Amino acid sequence: MGNFIACTSFFLFRINFDFHQVLITNKWSGDEQLFWLRCINWIVRVFVVLIPVFIIWFIKDRGNQPFYGTKALDSIKPYLIMLLIMLPLLAWASTQPDFLAMYPKAKF
Repeated sequence: MGNFIACTSFFLFRINFDFHQVLITNKWSGDEQLFWLRCINWIVRVFVVLIPVFIIWFIKDRGNQPFYGTKALDSIKPYLIMLLIMLPLLAWASTQPDFLAMYPKAKF
């Protein structure tokens, strides 16, 4: 239950974290403001989640395992096979109107 509350709290904090937007709106205006808001927003939100997760790993799991999801690869072959399977599907999807309407998310 404690992990659930911690995870929920981190993601709620991430969703509502917008302190950097005040700095951007004070410094830039117009198209520059929109550009910097979109660029910096993605970076800031990654670190807002990554830093607390790193702190939890450092305190709780540092001696038991490497940082979550960072185990050294035994073999790269399965990843190359998955990539080869996905490339034709992605190439096909990228030509579809509904896909093009949705992606990329950072449109300017």
